[in-house]
Amino acid sequence: MRLGTGVHQLMGVMLGSSRYSKYIQSPAWSTNPARLAELRLSGGRCRLCNRRERLTVHHRTYVRLGQESVSDLTTLCYDCHEMVTAELRKRKYSRKRLPPIIPVGAPMERQLIDSTSGWRHVVL
Repeated sequence: MRLGTGVHQLMGVMLGSSRYSKYIQSPAWSTNPARLAELRLSGGRCRLCNRRERLTVHHRTYVRLGQESVSDLTTLCYDCHEMVTAELRKRKYSRKRLPPIIPVGAPMERQLIDSTSGWRHVVL
């Protein structure tokens, strides 16, 4: 189901949607092949700080939510995921195209958000 193209709709999916919350807590997410592949590809380490503890898998884009590809995801530890989420929340009202979030000095194999889709595409 296509939700639309507004900033507020995406942020609703990201930050409060019961559908999104249910999905993230479901077996469909915990056993998602793309999620498991990303955890393997990252070597079981946060892609920002290289820690192994409290890993999460961050959605770089929500375009294929529920049918993610590995390129839609990136492994982050809990603390880095909180930092990235806080930055995205801070920027959520920006209507201009956002530059990628890449910490200075961090060896990044991929950007933390898919800046090509920006805030415009959400599919459930």
